[in-house]
Amino acid sequence: MCGGFGRSRRWINRIRPCRLFLVPALCTLGSCTFVQLRDEVRDYESSTVLVGRIECGAEAVQTVVVSAYTRDALLPAVVHHTRLHECGGYGLVVPAGRYGIAAFADSNGTGLFDAG
Repeated sequence: MCGGFGRSRRWINRIRPCRLFLVPALCTLGSCTFVQLRDEVRDYESSTVLVGRIECGAEAVQTVVVSAYTRDALLPAVVHHTRLHECGGYGLVVPAGRYGIAAFADSNGTGLFDAG
């Protein structure tokens, strides 16, 4: 059992069984984190950053959504998007491929394009 810290020094003997369980468990959790990190670094190294700038006219725009979407597929799919709180520069991290860029003012804050 993993508890029972009394006043005597016998509590040290009670910790040993816990150590036998905790040390391998912590090592396993740590290795999972390193595997995930390795995969993320590999994805990052094979990606590219699309950068640009959104210029707005005289109208005050509260939020602008900028998206990169696939151009090679039959049905375009958003690969990455970002929200700008004012007009200006943006960056989108995408894997290698061909992409289109779409931007729109998000006046109602849903993050979805509303026609009209």
